Amino acid sequence: MERVISRWVGSRLEQIGLSPTQLEVLDVLRQQERVPLRQLWDAQCCVDSDITALVDRMERDGLVRRSRDPDDRRIIRLFLGAAGRERLALDNSARRCPETLNALNAQERRQLVLLLRKLVDGLGCSPGRDCSLSEGEQR
Repeated sequence: MERVISRWVGSRLEQIGLSPTQLEVLDVLRQQERVPLRQLWDAQCCVDSDITALVDRMERDGLVRRSRDPDDRRIIRLFLGAAGRERLALDNSARRCPETLNALNAQERRQLVLLLRKLVDGLGCSPGRDCSLSEGEQR
């Protein structure tokens, strides 16, 4: 199931020209403009040079733009670029794509919701709770 979903997500992202990491960065910026680059490093759990190279490519492609904070020139802030906004709009339309659930009838959709709730409960996840894996559980 995980492989099928990963392939589906990968093909959707490929259609709009984004990698999963790029989408994650754009999602962070969609939720909060003017994100300090340092905060992005922390959120991505990557080394500084990896994030710098990623942001360099994204800036080159117009997905993001960087600007020094006018109050503290040591801080570099990230903003969504025009191409980033366009790609997020495409991603939103792909996420709402009706054929994703049209394969199921109404009863099957209700059953799916119940099963997904059971899975979430079994993981000990609930809205607002961090469900990330601990170091020992990560693969």
